Amino acid sequence: MLRSGADAAYALAVKISGNEEDYVKLMNDKANKLGLKNSVFKNTTGMDEDGQHSSVNDISIIFKYALNNKNFKKIVTTESYTTSNGDFDIKGPVIVAKKYDMTYFQGGKTGYTDLAGKCLASFGEQDGVKFLIVTANADPDIDDNINYLDHKTLYEYFINNYSFQTVIHKEDIIDTIYTTYDEEVKLTPKKDIKLYLNNNVFLKDIKVSYKGKNELEKTVKRGDKIGEYIVEYEGNIIYKEDTLSPIDVKFKLKTIHKIILGI
Repeated sequence: MLRSGADAAYALAVKISGNEEDYVKLMNDKANKLGLKNSVFKNTTGMDEDGQHSSVNDISIIFKYALNNKNFKKIVTTESYTTSNGDFDIKGPVIVAKKYDMTYFQGGKTGYTDLAGKCLASFGEQDGVKFLIVTANADPDIDDNINYLDHKTLYEYFINNYSFQTVIHKEDIIDTIYTTYDEEVKLTPKKDIKLYLNNNVFLKDIKVSYKGKNELEKTVKRGDKIGEYIVEYEGNIIYKEDTLSPIDVKFKLKTIHKIILGI
């Protein structure tokens, strides 16, 4: 994988499915299971072929899924590998990233075809923030490592301009609703909600609201979903979280009646 060996990809397909065509069916089945919207595979190598296509979003889903495999993660984080006969010393993407002082870069996988250009899927971490980036269509005529330069630009833009900000504190009362028996219910989040936002975003410009039941009926139990907390910025929804009932709704008289006996 460090050298993108198409022959190895084909050999694995034959080993598993007996032929490339049947293995490609498995690839497309997996694409459907992963919820990919813009991917159709026609071969095992990724080389250009009529009808074969994907997108950086779909590749990011595949890459994130693949990183759960320990062997895959070990390969894409390997700096270099010397073949058993000692004839070849293969350099991985981590070595190239070091050349550009990308200290946050932890691993990646390159790719190239005439139609897709220079591609790179990578992941990294800086100050506790984890990144996964996929780019494509970089022009190799500009620089042979233009795909790494694209990633350096993206990593450092977010590292230098974004940070986690607390938009909701767990003690904040987002809204107040009532049970069918007129019992007041204060809605608060179960934990602080922190979002990775541009440093130029002012918290006063963020709108937090509750959308859901205005009255909790007698069947509602603690932990039942009753709505959502919505976080908006400039009219766009940037975060949603389920609102869960903090109580079991129990019978309670709406009005206290007093019987006054007199002569």
